[in-house]
Amino acid sequence: MRLAVHRGSKQATEPADPQRVLGALDLVWGAELLEECRRLVDPLGKRAAGTMPFGCEASANVSHAGSFPNMFPFVPGRPGVAQPLYDFTDAWTNVNLYAGTVIGDLSITAYVENLFDSSSITYVHPEAFLDARYARMRPRTVGIRAGYNF
Repeated sequence: MRLAVHRGSKQATEPADPQRVLGALDLVWGAELLEECRRLVDPLGKRAAGTMPFGCEASANVSHAGSFPNMFPFVPGRPGVAQPLYDFTDAWTNVNLYAGTVIGDLSITAYVENLFDSSSITYVHPEAFLDARYARMRPRTVGIRAGYNF
C-alpha cells in the first residue's frame, strides 16, 4: 500500500508521515490490486498482440474538520454583549470510496461519496434568515461513472 497526498494540483506519491499531512488522505492500493485486476481479466497472464491495455485502481478519501465558530462571540465595540448570530459548526468526517478500471478507451468507476451518510453542519453563515444560514454535507451518493475516449 502506498500513501498519496493531494494538495491542489500537485500530487506526491512518496511515503508520507500521516501525522504531518494537512490535506486529504488518499489511500491507494497499487501493484497488488493491479495484479489482481489483471488476473481476473486474463487468468492465464497472456495477452494477445494488439489487444487493449487494461488497468484498475481503488482509493479511499477521508476528510475531517473539527467544530469551529462562525464569527467572533461579541458585538464589535461592545465588550461582553453576545453576538446574536454566533454559532458553531459540527465536527465532521467525510469518507469517499472509488474503484475503477480502464480497458482501452473505456473507463468505468464505481463510487460511494459520504459513506456514513453524515448530515453534519459544515458552515454557518452570519445572517438572520434560517433558510440559507446552515450548510450541510451532501447525502450519501452511490453511482457508476463511465467515459469513452474518442
